[in-house]
Amino acid sequence: MSSCTAAWTLAVTVAGCGAPAEAPTADICAGAELHDDPPLMDGSDSVRGCLAYGWTRVLVGSGSFASVAPDGTVAALSNVSGSSWVTVLSWDGETLGSFPIDPTGDIVRIAPGGGVVAASFTGRIRRFAPSGNVEWSIDAGASISDLAVSPDGAVLISEYVDDSPTEAAHGVLSRYDADGTTGWSKTIRHAAAPALATRADGAVAMTTRDACSSPEPCRASFDPNGADGPMVPGAQAASAVVLLDASGQTIGISDLDQDPQHPQGPLFVKSSFMGLGALTAEIRAWGGATTPEKIEIDVDPNGDAHRISMDLPASPDALITLDPRGSFCWARHFAPMDDTARAQIIGLFASRAGVAVDVNGDVYKVHHVLHLSPSGQIVWRLDRANDGSMNDVALAGIDDTGDVVLSGRFDGAEDFDPGSATDVKSADESHRRYITVLRPCTAR
Repeated sequence: MSSCTAAWTLAVTVAGCGAPAEAPTADICAGAELHDDPPLMDGSDSVRGCLAYGWTRVLVGSGSFASVAPDGTVAALSNVSGSSWVTVLSWDGETLGSFPIDPTGDIVRIAPGGGVVAASFTGRIRRFAPSGNVEWSIDAGASISDLAVSPDGAVLISEYVDDSPTEAAHGVLSRYDADGTTGWSKTIRHAAAPALATRADGAVAMTTRDACSSPEPCRASFDPNGADGPMVPGAQAASAVVLLDASGQTIGISDLDQDPQHPQGPLFVKSSFMGLGALTAEIRAWGGATTPEKIEIDVDPNGDAHRISMDLPASPDALITLDPRGSFCWARHFAPMDDTARAQIIGLFASRAGVAVDVNGDVYKVHHVLHLSPSGQIVWRLDRANDGSMNDVALAGIDDTGDVVLSGRFDGAEDFDPGSATDVKSADESHRRYITVLRPCTAR
């Protein structure tokens, strides 16, 4: 147990104290508070706040996966006649490279120096130079859940192993150096499908939950070097954000209190670092047979001063932001438009410019894309109804200037400028893949 006074905590005290990657600015966590949005839209398109249209590129192929680097470089993954291709675009939409990456085509990330790292869910990882040449290739031999690239070029992967005849299902977190050599590997007992985020000093945040398949109470061991945690009577799920340094040592664990009345939650789903080291995490409350219609979650590590009230199943998601040492900064909860709709977070990314979040309203019929400042204030909010022409809309990320990248596939003609102006693009049989950039009025 660490003896430092600023333990990394969330609702319960935990081991470790993660030192900040950079000194946080004073306004990120000033007056730690909860933000409640007005109800989400009723189905019509609208823009609120200071939003400017950047650019749109229509690419060959289909698909929706893309990733964004801090400098605004975008890697877009497309399916072209049954083959996986990656197109790398500059911050202003110019093509920097385009090449096939078969058979590795499920996740791509920008690597320092302009190359990309690609992984398949079946376990193969390859690093490509900007020219498209393969620099190295690794067969991890397991089911890859997520992939991240640290600022020094190291590659981190999370895997889920559930086919061992002698071991219970568990997660594995591995680091490979920039040249492809193995750095370290950690087993996280009972953990399922970890999601990864890296910060400037090489630390990695692993957001995970337990993999217990039994209806009996269970508790995962989220510390790679720790024993199984205590079981909570009546609880069937547990989750945590685990912070490890570049050498793989655990420096912090934040988990959520489990309540027998909420047997399937609340749970952490995903997290992302701001450039100043603060961590924003998504909380989901799935509920269960004994869950009341309204539950409250304490999001303040220092007491009950800040609680989120969540209506189930209408509004199961919320955001919580902690500073680099685990103190509560702010939280935001999204209310649905009415009792028949739902408000669920389907995309979350952070950068020096704040947080980008995609909230699904009414089961994918409406997208609400928001740019939040580092202190949790709304910079802009775009409400967009899905009229059937735009498909597979996905939030790809936010860069350090505040550019927010959307990615997806569309049919016919579509106006991609959310303001009063128009920027109409047309799809055809081969060009259906798009990348759109939205930005604050004052950016670039």
